[in-house]
Parts: sequence; C-alpha cells; structure tokens
Amino acid sequence: MILELGGYVFSGGAGIALSLATVFPKRYGSDSRWEAFKKAWRDIATIYIVVFALLLAGAIWEMTGLFLILRQA
Repeated sequence: MILELGGYVFSGGAGIALSLATVFPKRYGSDSRWEAFKKAWRDIATIYIVVFALLLAGAIWEMTGLFLILRQA
C-alpha cells in the first residue's frame, strides 16, 4: 500500500505540473500553450516511468502477500 500511495502522489504532482504548464505557459519560458505543454510532458515523462514501476511493485507485493496468507489457511 505504501508503494502504491507513493505512485499516486507522484502521478498527481505530475498531473498538476502538466495542467499548470497549459494555464501559465510563461513558467516554461514559452508564449505558446502548446509548446509549454510539450516541454512539461517531456519533463514529467520520467516521473510516469517511476510511477509505473512503483504501482507494479506494489501490486506484486500485495498479490504475493495474499497468496502466502491464503496458502497457509
């Protein structure tokens, strides 16, 4: 659960950064909203890779724990 919570927090932060890039394009040094969106997407693409890894690890951990608990019963 802790691994998944971290993934959700990172994903939410990345989504906020992406939306703020379209609302305030000057944050990324661009006058165009589309250009600011593309720059923000490039910045947060690595965050989404980390989010995917955290969610995958959390899911495997939970399923392994459930399997071991049910196997003992």
